[in-house]
Amino acid sequence: MLDKRTEYLLGYINSKCAEGCFNVLSKKELLNSLPARFKADEDLLRQMLTGLKLGGFVEIRYEDELELCLAPTIKGRAAFEDVSDRSERRSDIGGRYFIFTFAAVFFGITLSVLFLKAVAAL
Repeated sequence: MLDKRTEYLLGYINSKCAEGCFNVLSKKELLNSLPARFKADEDLLRQMLTGLKLGGFVEIRYEDELELCLAPTIKGRAAFEDVSDRSERRSDIGGRYFIFTFAAVFFGITLSVLFLKAVAAL
């Protein structure tokens, strides 16, 4: 399981490396891609990249002080797709709950009105 920062970085790498192809990215670009709330520096970037590499999420072919050549692996692309699928499923489930709740309230009010009319007729 990836933490939010590493997950965000993997998402950025996936967006830059179309179809899993290798791409040369500068370390500065990777750092600038992370939101300020993550307070990322070069050491944190190094840790995240090492974690992604050891976890089998990315393959790094070349690296120097300023840039690196990397590509997401099949596992890295699948992990990113799983994250986006989960968020889509959450929004879909929320819509279902709304529909079921609305239907239950509607039928509850209808039954209450019918019951009150039946009691009033007695």
